[in-house]
This record gives sequence, C-alpha cells and structure tokens, in this order.
Amino acid sequence: LRKEPMPDPAYYSGVIEGFYGRPWPQHRRTELLPRLADLGFVAYVYGPKDDIKVRARWREPYDEAESGRLRELADTGRACGLRIAYAIAPGLDMRYADATEHERLAAKTVQVLDLGIRDVVLLFDDIPHTMRDEDRAAFGSFAAAHAATARRLLAAVRERQPDTRFLICPTDYCTRMADARADGRSYLRTLAAGLPPDVDFLWTGDEIVSETIDAAAIDDVARTIGRPPVIWDNLHANDYDLRRRYLGPVAGRAAEVVAATRGFVTNPNTPFAVNEVAFRTLAAYLADPHGYRPLDAHEEALRAWRPAFGLDGGDTLSLEELRLLTHLHWLPWSCGPDVEAVLDDARTALADARDAGDPRLARVRSFAAGVERLLVRLTELRDRDLLYALYDVVWEARTEARALADMLDHRTDPDRARLPFGRPDGLANTYRRGFTAEVQALLPLDARGRVVPAAHGPVTIRPAAPDDRAGLYAVCLATGADGADATERFANPDLLGHRYVGPYLDLEPDLAFALVDDLGPAGYVLGAADTRAFYERFVRDWLPPLLRELGEPNQAPDTEDAKLFAELRTPSLTVPRDLAAYPAHLHIDLLPRAQGRGVGRTMIDALLRALERRNVPGVHLGVSPRNHRARRFYAKLGFRELDPEGPADDVVLMGRRLP
Repeated sequence: LRKEPMPDPAYYSGVIEGFYGRPWPQHRRTELLPRLADLGFVAYVYGPKDDIKVRARWREPYDEAESGRLRELADTGRACGLRIAYAIAPGLDMRYADATEHERLAAKTVQVLDLGIRDVVLLFDDIPHTMRDEDRAAFGSFAAAHAATARRLLAAVRERQPDTRFLICPTDYCTRMADARADGRSYLRTLAAGLPPDVDFLWTGDEIVSETIDAAAIDDVARTIGRPPVIWDNLHANDYDLRRRYLGPVAGRAAEVVAATRGFVTNPNTPFAVNEVAFRTLAAYLADPHGYRPLDAHEEALRAWRPAFGLDGGDTLSLEELRLLTHLHWLPWSCGPDVEAVLDDARTALADARDAGDPRLARVRSFAAGVERLLVRLTELRDRDLLYALYDVVWEARTEARALADMLDHRTDPDRARLPFGRPDGLANTYRRGFTAEVQALLPLDARGRVVPAAHGPVTIRPAAPDDRAGLYAVCLATGADGADATERFANPDLLGHRYVGPYLDLEPDLAFALVDDLGPAGYVLGAADTRAFYERFVRDWLPPLLRELGEPNQAPDTEDAKLFAELRTPSLTVPRDLAAYPAHLHIDLLPRAQGRGVGRTMIDALLRALERRNVPGVHLGVSPRNHRARRFYAKLGFRELDPEGPADDVVLMGRRLP
C-alpha cells in the first residue's frame, strides 16, 4: 500500500473514535488496532462522545468491567506498537473555580493511565461559550479557565507518566468558529500562551467538516496557536447525518499539509464496518502525500476490502459492484464520479429528453437496475454487521434510482406523459414523510448547506443550449465590470459576450453549462479541455468571421468598446508555467439573484466532472488580484496560485489538479 515509510513516529497519525452515537463494540476495536499498526499509523484515540463516562459523567471512575476493556485496549496497542490515547470531555458542566473538580479530573485520568493508556486528549469541543460568575471571577476569561485546567491536568499526568503525549481540542477548533466572534482568535491565543509548546492542538480545518485543507490555512492557525496543529479530520464522519455513509477516498488535503502539521487523525463513520476505505486511503496519503492520487488509492482500498464482501454460497462482490456501492456513498459534497455522470444524464434528460431511445435514459435505467442487483447481493453477505451498516442507505438509493428511471420513462412515453406521474411503482404511500421530510421541504438547502432564498424559484444547472446564447451574453454583460453590471460601459451590448462566452458555446459546447431559474439564464460556467488548442482555434477559426461582421469601431479610442475591440484584433494568452499539469481552463459568472445560494460550487463541480471524464489532469482559471473574495472561494475549492508563463497582466492564475 505504501510507497515510502510513514512520517516519523513523532507524527501523530491514526484514528480517533470521537464521534457521537453508538460506540464501537470492544471486539471491533481490538481487531482494528493491529490493522492500524500494519497500515503505518502510530495512534488510536478512545473518545466516543456517548461513552457516558467520557463526557456526561466524566467525574465517575470506571468500574471493574469498564476498566478491563480499557486495559485490553492498552495491552493490545502495546503488543502491536500502537499508542493508545484516552479522551475526556469535562467542559459541559465543569466548575473551573472549584479545586475539587480538578482533583476529580486528574483522578479519573490517572485511573486510565494506570490501566496502561499512553496518551491523554482533553476535549473542550462542542460546548457553549459561557461561564459561571465564580469562574469568571477566578480566571477572567473562558480561555484562561481552559488553560489553567489543562495545565493542572498535564502536571498530574506527567507526574504519573512523563512520556505521555498530551493533546487538547479547543472550543474553537476550526477557522469558521475562530473567526465568528470578535474574541475567537483571542481565545486561541490565550489558551496557547498558557500551555507548554509540546501540548498539541487538534484542528479540523476551515470547517468542522472541511472540503479542502491546504498549507496556507494550516500556517494561519499555526501562527495563532504558536505551533503546528494536529489535524482532526471529519471528512468521513457521519454522526451529523446518520442517513449517509462516506466510502470515498481521502481527498482535498494538499500534499504540503503533512509537513505543516504534527499529526493527522481521522474521525470516521459511526458504523465500524464501513471504514476500510477511510483508513487505507488516509494511510496512502500520509505515506506519499505528493504522489497520492485519490482515485488510484480508492481502487487499491477496494481490492483490499473486497474479501469482506463474501456471500453465502462462496461468491464475493465484484470490484464493479464495490465501485457502484462506494460511488453511491462517496463524500459529503458529492457522489463518486461514476454516479455523478449518471446524475448529469438524469438532469439533462429531465430537461430535454423526448425519445424513449435516448442513450441517457438507457444509462439511467442500467444504473437503477445495477443498484437493485447490488441490494439483493448485499442481503447475502456473510458478515451481517457489514450488511446492517449498509442496508438502509442502499435500500434508499435503490428506491430513489427506481423512481428516477420511472420518471424518465414516463416523460418520454407519449401515452403516459399525458397523465400525472403519480407514485412510482414500489414506493409506499408513506415514503418521504414525517417531521424531518416536512421541514426539509419547507427549508431547502443549497450545496453549501444554506437555506435557499425563495425568490426566483429553483435553479437548474444543465448543458448550455443554442437558444441560451442571448441570455448568457446578457449575463456576461451584467457581470462584466469585475462582477458588477457593465451595461453602461458598452455601446455594443454583445461585445463582451463575443469575447468571453461565444467561443466556448461554439468550440467547446460539451464544457458549457448554464444556470437557469424561472426568469431565464442566471449564470454560466465555461471551459476548454486544452487551453492552447482552444486558443489556436479561437484565433484561426472563430475570430476572423466575427471581426468581418463587426467592421471598424466608430467609438473613441478610450471607450470600453474600442479597448475590447483592440483586444479582439490582437488577442493574448496568459497560461500557467506548468500548463501540462493544468491544461484546461474555466470561467464562471453569476447574476446577483443567483449568488449566495451555493450554486457556484455546484456549477464548477459539474465542469470538473466533465473534465475528469476526459482524463484531464488539471484546470486553471484567472482572477483579479483585487478580488479577494473570489480567491478565497477558489482556494476552498482546492485551487492554489500558480506561476504564470511570462508576464501576467493584472491577473492571478489559480489551478487545481483533478483525480
């Protein structure tokens, strides 16, 4: 699995059982520890939030049976060379000014150290920023109270076991939290200043569940806390949405993050049996961060995981079936590439399919039948724990895939299309009912988890059609002044569209996507798979007839029309120095009425998936150096700044590698 050794053992890599919900069974933990050691990890952290004595009743010592289970973990870890850590979370109700509370915290922690536990994690996460009057009088601030508590516990721990690794999870454990309040960074600075430099801080990235983590963000928090953090990665955690499983690979973590941190632990899916991909792809990423390719690592992990899918009768799920299973349940923000391709077919077919023989319909039907077969096959698994961990989510996927295929058949059957679709065959009349479904219908969310404004109704992202040209040209003009309306700047309202929209609609129609609401086109994302080849066709084939049609401009030389016309006559190309790694390019514009709904990310995802299907290795874009908001947005999508090939006139190039 690994191409080179894992980072130095001082690098704290491994798994934290730190989720909410049913803790893992003890026999699963003891089964896991040797596997983690074999994968090159160095640590396992015991800290299930719903072990009642970790959090709600943290003061109570463990009884004999509970102590026996912790001792078994410590013994198993020691036997396979793995550090076992214990996490304790007193923050919900600790009285910081009460010395007895600190004595109880120390006694409880020393109890687990005496059972053979090596390391300690002090958790102050997921608690309110409130203090009792007596605590505020004693410490002055929330951060000072946490720092004093950590120092006292550290002293007790180091007195008992000097080589214990001590980690802390602050209350503000991601960038959004730290920046949400005026004192957010002050909390972190005060806490860090009150602790020795060898105390490690756990950090989840920009968000609780971070889509991307890059070195710049890590350097930012490291400056705040005065040390590199240990990443607590919630990429595969599903305790906030137990209707989902995450079976995709570690992705969106920059190679430079490993060197910029002191460790990296994953907090995975609550059902133990479904975490093999999460563990194996994290091991592959940490072993060779610069050579890591998520899709390749995913394939390796599936091959290793496949024996667990043995069926009654001697058969085993095929790799193709495992791909379908895992692409259905990929990562928090998307399905896997194979399923996203089917969804693209479904979206466009729902908008314009008229013929039952449309190949998109055939692909959706084949997909639905495959999910149906997958569910049947899973029911034959010998590992019933694995079946029960997957059954509900695959059942739901089967039901929805069937409904999708039925709807497309209905829309393209002239006899059926005259009638209401009604309820799909096989769907109970109670499906999608109940409190949760009702509230979700009332409060639809966009792709970033924000409530969608009701104005202008739902939006659709679909391939751009020839009839969209005028509407997309209008979008270009309405956003042509660094995102603002440029209508008053141009005498010819089509000129901007000729430069920035038309060539893509004609030369790369498969990479042109329109955002449409009930008022018409509201945005677009356009791209080219091979920038240099696109530019050559643009200059050779597309521009000459346009220039003949436009004729000579009759505006003064200092007008926007004249400037853009001059640019069309002598076009230039700004590309990254490493164009071979980022050969594609894209640009995106949204009208104000479509902004703030999270659709920009979804649109870029649609284009990136189309590029991935062409096996394009990377994509770049240009952004104004003054548009800091856009640069932050692209950075969160995994784009990083690139060196240009030659002078770059008032533009910053950013690029992202593709799986």
